[in-house]
Amino acid sequence: MVGRIQLVDRLGHKYKINKAFKVKYLGLWGLNPLLKGRQILIDFEYDPEIQSVSLDDFKEEIIKRLEKKKRFWETSWNVEELKQKVFNSPTFSGIAELLK
Repeated sequence: MVGRIQLVDRLGHKYKINKAFKVKYLGLWGLNPLLKGRQILIDFEYDPEIQSVSLDDFKEEIIKRLEKKKRFWETSWNVEELKQKVFNSPTFSGIAELLK
């Protein structure tokens, strides 16, 4: 079984997603001439328990994941530079902007 997907918001609240489901197709039956495939709107069912994550713990976890997927990130970043930027980021939002 795959582990639950987790989402951390800009305030450091960690939500566990129990289930994702399709709400509807977007646009004209989900078709967009500029994109391949169909687009759908999805919604999530969250676990009622919400945890708080410290910024330092979040940074450590992100840096561990960067190391684990180093070859992926090397295609567009100097990994050491990216890890330093994550480490120096003052907010959750700043880290999200780096990794999008």
